[in-house]
Amino acid sequence: MKIFLIFILPFTVFAGVFKVGDIDFDSRSAGLRNSDFALISPNYPNSLINPAFTAGNPSMYFSSTYFNHFEDVNSGAVFFNYPDIFIKGHPAGFSISAINYGSFEDIDSGTEYNPYDLMLSVSQSYKWKDILTGINIHYAYSSISSEYNSSAVFTDIAALYKLMNGKITAGGGIFDLGLQTDPYYDSEEDIDPHLRAGIGYDLDKIPLSLCSQYDHYLSGFNRYAFGLELEAKKNLIVRTGYDFSGNDKEIGSNTKIEKFGGLSFGATILFDAFGFDFSYIINGELDSEFCATINLLTSEIFK
Repeated sequence: MKIFLIFILPFTVFAGVFKVGDIDFDSRSAGLRNSDFALISPNYPNSLINPAFTAGNPSMYFSSTYFNHFEDVNSGAVFFNYPDIFIKGHPAGFSISAINYGSFEDIDSGTEYNPYDLMLSVSQSYKWKDILTGINIHYAYSSISSEYNSSAVFTDIAALYKLMNGKITAGGGIFDLGLQTDPYYDSEEDIDPHLRAGIGYDLDKIPLSLCSQYDHYLSGFNRYAFGLELEAKKNLIVRTGYDFSGNDKEIGSNTKIEKFGGLSFGATILFDAFGFDFSYIINGELDSEFCATINLLTSEIFK
């Protein structure tokens, strides 16, 4: 299993270094297959997806996410949004995120080690008329073993513009722009920044929202995704998404599950000040992923 992961991870979402900064730690986003760069959550927007999301939102809330990836690879994050702390009327966010890559054994020495990534983030948003802006500042630490580790500092900058009384939202930004501050031994590696653009649209006749997202990595990789979200009932929201790069994960087995690679499904259940998000991500012959997020509107509880 470990040998399989060593070979497969570089060709999946964990390619490169400091990929803790390239995961949207949010089950709603996972259910939309990460196509929601311009589709702001009406309940619990997450700055790690887009730092401009929280602009103009006066709510104080807390989120905790667990993500089960491939085999014994897991990740998670906690996020706290707090208005007025730096700039009056404009919320800031704080988060801790981590990836655990499982346990590995050194064949020569028999020593077991547990590689992981850890990231601390601060977000600040600002709203001016119909323009929403935001910035994330991240510090990331990556450990492969006690002797082989590294750290980096990078940032995300994004802006959104609302059209037609908020029915359409479009925007763009640059993510993971930074550098290593402490390389692995003497080996420096480039962090792969990427440009991100998206559009979201709320339909008039039915409570349905559509969204699409495009990511262009400076290393040459391109990603396209599409999603839709339906408010089925007052306290129930369902969603689905498709990543058009899902066919890159096909390995030629031609099985049914491989044909569905790229799809995702999710739902949100709202209960007073609480929100529960769940999502299921299909990766073809690779392991499917599961994500769950618990949201808490603390401003309602402590008012």
